[in-house]
Amino acid sequence: MRTVKQLVYTLLLCLLCYCITGLQELNSGRECKNDGECVLNAYCHEGKLCLCRDGFIAIVTSKKNFTCVNEVGNIGDVCEYDVQCAKALGTHAECKGATTQPERTTGRCQCTQDAHYEDGICYKNARIGEACQVNDNCVILTPNLVAYCDQSRCVCPPYFHANDNGTDCLPSSDLGGPCNSDDDCITMNAQCKDMCTCKMGYVANVAKTDCLIAADKLHAPCDEDKQCTEFLPKTTCDPIRKRCNCTVGWHEVNGACFLSSRLHEPCSRKEQCLIDSRNITRVECYEGFCICVDQYEMVNRTDCIDTQRTLPDTSGTSMIWRINTALLCTIALLFALKY
Repeated sequence: MRTVKQLVYTLLLCLLCYCITGLQELNSGRECKNDGECVLNAYCHEGKLCLCRDGFIAIVTSKKNFTCVNEVGNIGDVCEYDVQCAKALGTHAECKGATTQPERTTGRCQCTQDAHYEDGICYKNARIGEACQVNDNCVILTPNLVAYCDQSRCVCPPYFHANDNGTDCLPSSDLGGPCNSDDDCITMNAQCKDMCTCKMGYVANVAKTDCLIAADKLHAPCDEDKQCTEFLPKTTCDPIRKRCNCTVGWHEVNGACFLSSRLHEPCSRKEQCLIDSRNITRVECYEGFCICVDQYEMVNRTDCIDTQRTLPDTSGTSMIWRINTALLCTIALLFALKY
């Protein structure tokens, strides 16, 4: 019996020792009553909890223990843990070169591989077109040229454009400006031929700020004369209808414009001969002059009329006219004889 009591007592004693040891370990971690119970560079906050002093960061070394290491403020400062660098330089900083095996060695604070250092912070790199949060995320190769973050995307500054992989911003050119590739030309529908010019099928507007589509047929839409004249000689853009028409002194035949010549005026081809009826089958250019073809007769030098067409029958009308005239004459004679 006595042996059993001794055994129980021994177990209770061991349990008490274990609890005391546990409390000591706990006190050596966070809980405290005074500064002396805290680790180096820590103090007992309000007599309850160990906290690192200003300028130091808590590093958990086990479930119950921690240590306080100094903060760092600049790229290249000595460090042991990534958190030392991230506290001052941002989440994209790391302690490069620090090791834990076989023993802990120090490293230096650097930005991570996908980040860069700017104004005391490590910013994540973003190419042109990629997502960003602030302007400093946007990185390009050209020095002294600043890209910026617009609507959460990196963009080039005005009059610059991104290269193919978004790593740099290249100068953009207006029409007539120098260029090395089509991408250098900022005007829509422009191309590079040592200088920025409009693509085939387009023409520069008068202000040289835009490439307008060139008309390929009469009556096509237009805003400026050059759209019509690029492929359609002797045309103009009607300022009211905004359509390509033949210019003054020229007329349209089969979708083309020809110099207008009236009957008996000089010509080089029949399409130049203009008559009011606009029927080109009635005219010809004969020995350098516009004339009516056979079976047509010139009228006032403005048109050709068919001389063989059937005139309306007026014989009945003439007969009635003659009868009425004779009757009137008879009545007049009788009236004269009576009086």
